[in-house]
Amino acid sequence: MDIPKSLRVVSIVLIVLGVIRLVAGALGLIGLRGFFDENPNLITQVIIENFIAGPLILISGLLLLKGKALGRFLLILAVAGSWIASFVISKELGIGTLVIFGVLIAILFLEDNIKLYFSNKD
Repeated sequence: MDIPKSLRVVSIVLIVLGVIRLVAGALGLIGLRGFFDENPNLITQVIIENFIAGPLILISGLLLLKGKALGRFLLILAVAGSWIASFVISKELGIGTLVIFGVLIAILFLEDNIKLYFSNKD
């Protein structure tokens, strides 16, 4: 069975979002150098959200593009870890990010063609 188009689209979106996180992290480290002295937790948040979650999101997108179900669980781990770390470090709830990734995760688990694809692979 071929990979459904909806899975390919979600995979490509995740790959792009992973790359964006990495670029945002690099730019954040460069642009926020002056703020790190005032808020030392900021560097930890930037590193966790962008340099840990970013590659995990990128890898999950690549795994899903290859038809590997592990990518779905890796995405959940990346999003949950990033959201929890952000809340613990900065006491902010990144609701927008959570909603965006929540929709992508819901598509991966609830969309009929994707469910059928992964159920036939087992």
